[in-house]
Amino acid sequence: MTLDDIEKMDCEFLDVPTVAEYLGKNPQPVRQSIRNGVPWGYVMGNADFRIPRRAFVNYHRNGAPSPRKEAV
Repeated sequence: MTLDDIEKMDCEFLDVPTVAEYLGKNPQPVRQSIRNGVPWGYVMGNADFRIPRRAFVNYHRNGAPSPRKEAV
C-alpha cells in the first residue's frame, strides 16, 4: 500500500490495519503509538482507533499536521 493508494480511498477515516500496512508494522504497535501520541491525530471508534485520512496523508506528504481553523 502506498500513500497514493490511501489518498485515493473514498473514506474520511482509516482503520488501524490500513495504517499499519502502510507503515510496514503490525497493528498492535500502531495502536500503542496512537495511545502514546501521534502527530496526525485520531478518534476512538466503537472498538478501535480511527485515523483521519486527510490529516494522515498531509503529515506523511508534508511532515506537519493539517492546519486547524478556529471557529470565530
